[in-house]
Amino acid sequence: MPAKMNISLSGDVFTDELHTDVGTAAFRLNHDWFIDLVINAAAGGGGVNLALGVDYTLSTEDTNLSERVTDELGISKQVWGGITIINAVYQAGDLYFSGKYIADSIEAEDVAPPNVLVIIGDDYAMLDNDDYEEYWFDPDGANRTFTYADPAVNPYRKAKVRNIGDGTYKITLIPFDTEKLLVYSGNEKWELTSFELLQQDDWAEFQSDGADWAKCNTPYWHKISDPTVDTKASKTAGWTADQFTPGGLEVTFSEAPIGTIAIRSAIQEASTLSAVYWRKSGDSNISNTPNASLEYSHRLLISGGAFLQAEIWLNSALQAQFAVVNVDTDLLVYYPMGYLQ
Repeated sequence: MPAKMNISLSGDVFTDELHTDVGTAAFRLNHDWFIDLVINAAAGGGGVNLALGVDYTLSTEDTNLSERVTDELGISKQVWGGITIINAVYQAGDLYFSGKYIADSIEAEDVAPPNVLVIIGDDYAMLDNDDYEEYWFDPDGANRTFTYADPAVNPYRKAKVRNIGDGTYKITLIPFDTEKLLVYSGNEKWELTSFELLQQDDWAEFQSDGADWAKCNTPYWHKISDPTVDTKASKTAGWTADQFTPGGLEVTFSEAPIGTIAIRSAIQEASTLSAVYWRKSGDSNISNTPNASLEYSHRLLISGGAFLQAEIWLNSALQAQFAVVNVDTDLLVYYPMGYLQ
């Protein structure tokens, strides 16, 4: 089938659209609504030019489009959708259609609500080709799991999972067998063995690529509804100046669900103030932050700044590392207040 077209009240010209052996029944052209139809028995306007009312009839007028096209062109036009060849001579063989297309119909599948399965108080394993587009989980008293079907049996299929509980319990998405859940973040690719929907109304959509299930919805920020207060991690001694390893501070932000790309957290320094740097654990682009005056990448705080709310990018294990310039700096890292997933 051709791609659907947007409405064009002045008409999009088409020429020599071939239809073969059309038979006796009414039929449609490649796009639903048209004007100025010409039918020939040969391409390029050749052969017999079929006559309306003698060789064919038109049916299924869209009166709304007819009025709009008439207003647009300033000439009375009827917009048709159906054609019937009534001359038996032309019901078999090739016919060539030319005219102007106006629009396509809105079909039921274009506007229908998604086919949703609601799961209450249970785990669920997705079935091959079960025709559901969304799976809504009410955990109802415990953490629950959703297991994806074989991606090889469901190529290009999409499945959206939503946590419709009150946020007390999470939904864990699990890939089929030994396959992976793929999460792409810019130029990075994570291969996960699970993905979590932590809070009420959290959702994610994955699509089969024939080998794994890849996350296809755009990441969005989640406000943590009930954040843990106070300091999550701190380091007051044992620093190695300007270095993440050895002597840096690595923090695992386990309060964020698996699949989190970044967190928002407060960072505070005390005692001796100095520059503070961060990196996503595993990064090698800044393995060291030397004292060179031009080193500014991944800097959170400068000397004289004591407190900051920061966005920190994490690796797939939810980890980030911190380093300071002055070994006498005390660094406090607070619990996250939001996460990007």
